[in-house]
Amino acid sequence: MKAVPHLENAYRVCRELATQHYENFPVASALLPKRIRRHIYPIYAFARHADDLADEKKDRRALLEWREMLRQTFQQNGAPAMHNHPIFMALWDTAQKFNLPYQLFDDLLIAFLQDLDKHSYTDFPELLTYCRYSANPVGRLILKLHGYDDPEMMLFSDKICT
Repeated sequence: MKAVPHLENAYRVCRELATQHYENFPVASALLPKRIRRHIYPIYAFARHADDLADEKKDRRALLEWREMLRQTFQQNGAPAMHNHPIFMALWDTAQKFNLPYQLFDDLLIAFLQDLDKHSYTDFPELLTYCRYSANPVGRLILKLHGYDDPEMMLFSDKICT
């Protein structure tokens, strides 16, 4: 019974990060169905925090620790998240409710790690590879929140996000 208020607090932390960060975008707008609105926040908070570690702090060690927390959260069915970090607690809850795969979140972290070392791209194929990790996972996560899991739709989403 205690997990519910704690979980609600975790979602509140994610909502605050998503709505109050200086570099946010309109997340969880009123146009989204109410059933998925709150689940945008932990996805955004997870990515926003990782992006800040890469872009602002340029902290590879902290970003790798964030990646390890993600791995442990998914590998241990949310156990570390339930006790250590509100973002992972809410993210795990959302991932379970919508069957969101670990790999899409890890792909985002691959892009953020790449941001630490690479600042320009020599050709379009190289840029497309970066988009495969940075933009495309976001579109796929949003489709999954809406209940879509069709491979063809995922490819269309990739093209839009890229």
